[in-house]
Amino acid sequence: MDETEIVPQEDPRVEGRRTFWKNWVKGKSPEVVGDMLAQKEAEAERDALTGILNKRGFTNRVGEELKKTRGGPYSVLFLDLNYLGQINDLVGHEEGNYWVKLAANALRFSARARDLYGRWTQGDEFIMFLPGGYEEDAKIAWRNIERSFKPSFLISGGFAYNSGDLSFEQTLELAEKAMYGVKQGKKGQVI
Repeated sequence: MDETEIVPQEDPRVEGRRTFWKNWVKGKSPEVVGDMLAQKEAEAERDALTGILNKRGFTNRVGEELKKTRGGPYSVLFLDLNYLGQINDLVGHEEGNYWVKLAANALRFSARARDLYGRWTQGDEFIMFLPGGYEEDAKIAWRNIERSFKPSFLISGGFAYNSGDLSFEQTLELAEKAMYGVKQGKKGQVI
């Protein structure tokens, strides 16, 4: 062999992954493997801390809903936990996680059966999609969230209504801007 000849070598990480998957599916029927993969995919769409949809899962579900309703009217409510960073720094992440779970539960208990909600980031942002929801529906959802989340100054929200003339991304951007407008002013409000 010539000294300048380069012999490609298999990346040990790739071989390790192949071995893992071979062992993982070994002796399992295709149906069982399919079920296991479906379960893993479902887990990949859930926030590990709260159990609600994560950004990926939420976005996928909204896409499905928009196809069904042909982009029909809906509202988006965008929420933010105020002071989560300071809570984590001052009293620890366990306390911060408590407030994140409380916000997730507030969404869970405030949502109508057809509403979608999730944790938008791994941090302090949450989102709710209200299909067929008008501005008043978003305000009612906010009031329910605020009632179940005390002290209410720890959460801010903004919403946007789409009659079908905007994309989801545009509606989300409007709701996010409204929420940040609230954060600039008084915390614990919705506009």
